[in-house]
Amino acid sequence: MKLFIKWGVMLLALVCFATTNADAQQKIGHMNSQAVFAQSPDAKAAQSQLETYSKQLNDKYMAMEKALQDKVQTIQKSIDSLTPNQVKEKEEEVQKEAMELEKTRRQYETDILKKEQEIMQPAIDKFASTIEAVAKENGYTLVIDSSALLHAGDSDDITGLVKAKLGI
Repeated sequence: MKLFIKWGVMLLALVCFATTNADAQQKIGHMNSQAVFAQSPDAKAAQSQLETYSKQLNDKYMAMEKALQDKVQTIQKSIDSLTPNQVKEKEEEVQKEAMELEKTRRQYETDILKKEQEIMQPAIDKFASTIEAVAKENGYTLVIDSSALLHAGDSDDITGLVKAKLGI
């Protein structure tokens, strides 16, 4: 039992020493990555492209929706002159088109998400490599996002360094 306690104390001392030594060697930085990324020229350009693409799809969808609404209004105006079978056919036709419109809406949402990933990924990669370069150039072993930081007593705010590297 005494041997077990001796080994336990030695192991605890070794862990404490290793932790203290590791802490002494770490240089920690923090930054608000979301704010800096949003200000970066690459992110702004990507966001602009995404907005243009999204508007194009939205315009297409709105035109399709308007065409369906117009069709429904036309049917409603002529409903008195239609036979019950024709009314049923028109209702089924409108329901089918409405389902297609909903399917198109969902597809457009998926397309926008894919396009966002495609357009934003190069900007995200560049941003990440910029942070990594700033960290290496300035000897930081750890960079933390300040949005998740509750206290930053022993860390440096590297937001300005990253902004300068990005040309902001």
